[in-house]
Amino acid sequence: MSRRKIEFMSLLEDYFETYLPYSRGLSPNTIESYKQSFMLLLRFMSDVKGIDPDDIKFSILNYDTLMEFFNWLEKERHCKPVTRNQRLSVLSAFSEYAQNRDFDAASVFRSAIVKIVNNGELVPSARSNCTTLPKQEYRLAGWLYRSATALCQRCEPLFR
Repeated sequence: MSRRKIEFMSLLEDYFETYLPYSRGLSPNTIESYKQSFMLLLRFMSDVKGIDPDDIKFSILNYDTLMEFFNWLEKERHCKPVTRNQRLSVLSAFSEYAQNRDFDAASVFRSAIVKIVNNGELVPSARSNCTTLPKQEYRLAGWLYRSATALCQRCEPLFR
């Protein structure tokens, strides 16, 4: 029995139109913030990588591409680390959703996100401290960041 692979853009559309507002109950402002993160990713893929948004596949969104995207946010868009980390959080949430819908298609994307978070590569908010922290502290910072993100996602409906 063969199962049709779900395309990236189709899954992204379902994520915004159905999952976030109805299953997660997120506010329109939060959903708009999530959309801005993906608009930046789509712009990066189009302008820098030369890939049309309709041609984006999960397999393209590997570790190197995502690291290039986050570096682009900082260097070209002049985003602060806290903004970059918020974009990472949004992509992480979508990668979980995507992998639950089509494991094979989204596994490269999800693995790349997990690798970025687990290695603590984007977590530090102060550039000056990045080179002085040992790898164990990066991992601890990554764990704290993921824990705080998960807590915020769970508590958000309480504060609406």
